[in-house]
This record gives sequence, C-alpha cells and structure tokens, in this order.
Amino acid sequence: MTDLTAPKRPTHIFNEARFEANLKELKTFKDSCGLKILLALKGYNPLHSSELVSKYLDGVAASSINEARSSFEHYKGEIHTYCPAYDENTFDELIKYSSHIVFNSHQDLERFAGQVPNNVKIDIRLNLEHTDMETTVFDGYNPNKPFSRFGITATEFKPEDIEKYSVTGVHFHALCSQGAEDLDRCVKTLEQKYPDLLHQVERLNMGGGHLVCHDDYDYDLLASIVRRLKSTYDLDVYIEPSEHVYKNVGVLKARVLSIIQNDMPIAILNVSAKNHMPDVMESPDYNVEIEEGIFGRNRGKHSYILGGNTCLTGDVIGDYSFLHPLEVGDTITFLDQTAYTLVQCHHFNGVGQPDLIVMGSDGQIKFERKDTYERYLTTVT
Repeated sequence: MTDLTAPKRPTHIFNEARFEANLKELKTFKDSCGLKILLALKGYNPLHSSELVSKYLDGVAASSINEARSSFEHYKGEIHTYCPAYDENTFDELIKYSSHIVFNSHQDLERFAGQVPNNVKIDIRLNLEHTDMETTVFDGYNPNKPFSRFGITATEFKPEDIEKYSVTGVHFHALCSQGAEDLDRCVKTLEQKYPDLLHQVERLNMGGGHLVCHDDYDYDLLASIVRRLKSTYDLDVYIEPSEHVYKNVGVLKARVLSIIQNDMPIAILNVSAKNHMPDVMESPDYNVEIEEGIFGRNRGKHSYILGGNTCLTGDVIGDYSFLHPLEVGDTITFLDQTAYTLVQCHHFNGVGQPDLIVMGSDGQIKFERKDTYERYLTTVT
C-alpha cells in the first residue's frame, strides 16, 4: 500500500472532502443570489467525483469534443461548449453532447448555426478589450490583450446576427485569478461597449478566472453584481470557475533524489517543472508553495534550488528555504497542484507522470491510478 505521507513515486493526492467543501460553499452562495455556476473542465476534469459536481453545481463548461463527451456521459446538468473554432468534421457529434454552444466569431456563427438543433442554445463570446488589468496579469494569460483570438470585439460585432441566428446568450472571459472588483469593472465595460445587447438575450456567462473559494474573495460584491444584472436585464447570470474550485484540494508529493553544489545547494527531485507543473516555466508570476518550507531564497536557515530530473536546462521549480537541511529521500509537498497540472502532464524524456490517488469524502481511497510503462507507450506510439 502506498505511504501517502512519503510515497516513493511522484504522487498527486486529491482530497475529495476538501473539494466537496468548496462545492458546498459555491452552492450556498449561488442559491443566495440566483447565480448559476458551471465547473470549467479545462483546469481538471474530476470524473472520479462527477456525482459531487452534479449535486452542487449547475453543470460544466467544456472546451473540446472529448470534454463535451465525457460531460455528457458522467455529469448531470447543463453542458456549455466553447471552442475558438469548430471543425466541420466533428461539429455534428460535438453538438449532440452540448446543451449550449458558444461561438467565438460571426464567421463560425454563420457557418454552423444552421446545424444547431432547437434543443441546444446558442451563445456568442465577446472580447471586451478590457485594459485595466494589463499590469497585473501575465500577458500570456490575458484574454484581453491586443490581437487576442478570443471573442468578438465591439468593432467586429454585428447586432443583426443576434436575431438572425437565434442567439440567446452572451459569454465573456476577461479575468485571470482576480476578484469581484475586477469583475465589476469588466461588466461596466460590457455595458458601455454593447449598450443594448443584454436586453436582447436570456443569459450572461461571465466566464472564469474568479478567485472564489479564497478567504478574502468579496462574495457580497459578486452577489450585488448578479442581482443588479438580473433585475436590470431579466436574464440568467453564470460564472464558470476552474482553478480556484480546487483551492486546497490537491498536493503533489515529491522526493529528493540527489543534492549537488553549484555556488549553492541544488536538490534534484523526482518531479519536474517541465513535465508536471509547466505553469512554473510559462509564467514569471506562478510560484508553487510547499508544506516543508517557504518559497524564496534566504528566507530560512537553508536555501536550495529545487530542480527536475530531466535534461532540460530550464527545468527548475524555484528557490526555497528550509529550517533544516535537506537530505536524499526527503519528501517535498507541493500545494494546490490539481488545476492545470494533471491535465498538462506528459512524458518528456520518458519521465513518469505522477500517480493519482483520490481520497474519498469518507477518508478512504476512492480511486488510484498508477503511471505505468504501458501508459508511457500510449504517448509515444
């Protein structure tokens, strides 16, 4: 049996009780103000806990035919599907799995709206070109940046297409791990740039990037935004968070394999930034906290660079400080490692992916998946 405190292999441990607590928090809030909440599956698709998502939320948001099909097969409630572009070879199948379809452009709306059956609702995605977040959000994660491929800008918007193609919903995604104050400004930008649109549709989906499930998130302000929109425009209001629904849910357990010296100690682990937590390498603002120490150099008695066990020079997780010196075999626990990690893991250099253990709400192991040689072969052949 795997030792969950110090596993020998890289191991992701998903705490279902904490996940359920976050879902309960969201349900209590949404019921208090009439908001609808979808779980965006792009951050992680928790099929092993689909019954909990179906119990507490209104549905899910899918970004591909695979996410849409798995949603249709495993979740109850609404399935909102959005892709930046649709493939004519798979659209008819994709639409069978969706309750709502979101078009990214007028071109796709014109091209595919005639293939959407009457029981599937049509939305369009808008690009608000909202600019007051450019200094706080890494450019690679900013959907509002110039030349973004996401959504219809005010200049390109064709109001006649709303009635022509039976569009009944509007979608925007303009946040990236931000609070309700930022959302409030986005909504005001929407109302300024598209002054009549919300009176013409039945629902508004305000996308993801919301810092829900954090202690300092301003739920009161979000509630006031929702209530004002519902009363002013008589529409349903949605959000579709992903990453922050997994706050405090998953950890990645790693082990020190070797400690070398190059001007300062470097601990080489059995996990990899490249293979297991790629956002560390993509974003200069993404830092992973650990249980045994603190992020940053010279913040404790002993500082180390933590690096991965691949041949990539940049496979470095970061600088960390500890009260006690590290030794070979020590466990390092990386916190909040569910969203955007498991879905991006790969086998670069043939390095294994983490095993996955789901601890059920009853405290027992509910699901266990080992990363085997056979799984590796499926990614290279």
